[in-house]
Amino acid sequence: MTLEEQQQTPQTKARLAILYAQRDAANGAVAVAAQKKQAEADAALAKVAKKSRSGAEPKPVHDGQLLVCRDCEANYFISEKEKAFFSEKGLTMPTRCYPCRQEKKAQRQGPQPIHISCKDCQANFVHSIGAQQHYEENGWDVPIRCVDCRAVKKMAPFAINCKDCHTDFNFSVGSQIHFKQAGWAAPNRCVGCRKANKAKVAAEAAAVVPTEEQVIAIVEEAFAEKPTE
Repeated sequence: MTLEEQQQTPQTKARLAILYAQRDAANGAVAVAAQKKQAEADAALAKVAKKSRSGAEPKPVHDGQLLVCRDCEANYFISEKEKAFFSEKGLTMPTRCYPCRQEKKAQRQGPQPIHISCKDCQANFVHSIGAQQHYEENGWDVPIRCVDCRAVKKMAPFAINCKDCHTDFNFSVGSQIHFKQAGWAAPNRCVGCRKANKAKVAAEAAAVVPTEEQVIAIVEEAFAEKPTE
């Protein structure tokens, strides 16, 4: 393994693997295209030879050039239009095939945000550059779940000591998800003490509410005429 390969991040390796696959597919397409071009060239040569015997002026049979990539040594085709484009822009002719050029471009640009589809909820999420660096520093693989699904995956039931009866009760994963969705903090009482505390609060609130007679007396007192001095 070369030093350059050792320095590659997991994200770069994953992108390179995709580019290599694209390059292999492109190489197969290039080979098919080259065979087709050769067959067309042979047919054109036969046609030119036939016309040359009749005194007609031969026409060029090639509209491009087949080159060898300097990196992967695969054949790639450069058309006359591409040559004209590079010449018009003042660019040198490429010495690499398209996948290898894309690979070099990715290496120069450095890490980019990665769009991933969550394995559990199938929602798309972005694996940012900062998150990539954090994962790389810790030696972690690229996440396959979104933040919410990762949080649910990490959940585990745990015991809580009730503040009233001082007994331990189990706070299940389902209850954790329910409390989180409702925006509630973890309970500090068991179910039985929660029900008893709720009933106590309701009773205290009912005791504070004045009766109908008290309300009438308060209203009559408020509207009673003051004695004249």
